[in-house]
Amino acid sequence: MRWIKHMTAARSDKAMALVSEIHGPVAIGIYWGLIEEIAGPMEPGKMTSSASHSVAKWASILDTSSRTFTKICKSLQTESLIFCETIGDRLTISIPNILKYKDEYARKSGQTQEQEQKQIRADTEQIQNRAPEPEPPAADVLVLAAPEPKPKRHPKAAKSEPLPYSDEFLEFYNLYPKATTKAEAFEWYRENIKNGQHAEVMAGLRAAMPMLMASEENYRPDPIRWLRKRRFEDYGHAPIPSAGGNGKPDHGVKPRLDFHVAAPRPANAEIPKFEIPKVGKA
Repeated sequence: MRWIKHMTAARSDKAMALVSEIHGPVAIGIYWGLIEEIAGPMEPGKMTSSASHSVAKWASILDTSSRTFTKICKSLQTESLIFCETIGDRLTISIPNILKYKDEYARKSGQTQEQEQKQIRADTEQIQNRAPEPEPPAADVLVLAAPEPKPKRHPKAAKSEPLPYSDEFLEFYNLYPKATTKAEAFEWYRENIKNGQHAEVMAGLRAAMPMLMASEENYRPDPIRWLRKRRFEDYGHAPIPSAGGNGKPDHGVKPRLDFHVAAPRPANAEIPKFEIPKVGKA
């Protein structure tokens, strides 16, 4: 069947309005989709107003989910708009009103079935033999402008090259028994060690070398840490301290103070007495 009578007041039908109120406009689309699917294959000698598919196939044809399709079909059947029958995994849907609309169209148009089929074949041939439409002129072609390229980010400024290391600092760094934090140590050395202090730093480092070398390299302080804490001052004018009481060397710590213990007091020596002055009333 090529034509279906679609009444302009279809949405105002009482049954259809009730189904639409429950499921919304999608129910109207499902209903007319069912009509199209069933009426499409109809032809003289094969005027069956029903079709059978699985629920999944029906849902795929109508571009919806199986759950939504099942709910709407139940409502349509309740209002006698369609009739459903399940056999195995096949759902047969019948819409008898299709024949009613078809017969009414044929009666009003005054065409017999043979005339109707002849007209359908003529229309089909006309469509197939229709010359292709000319392409629109180039001026009417919509040309999409290429997107403007994003502005490139400015490359990060290259880091300034460090100042050349001074000979005095290299003398200290090459002797120090841990080669780390060279740039940081040089910056501190350049800003804090003034004229004449280099000799003091080297004297302190040479004095501390036995203690520094006595421990593993991982446990030695970094050069920058040793300089910031001015550990070279701990050894500049004092003997090298011995290992601590726990057996571990004291890295760069100040030497222990020497305490002078006085001689013991004789047993018969008189102990000086201190009197607390009494505070009288004003």
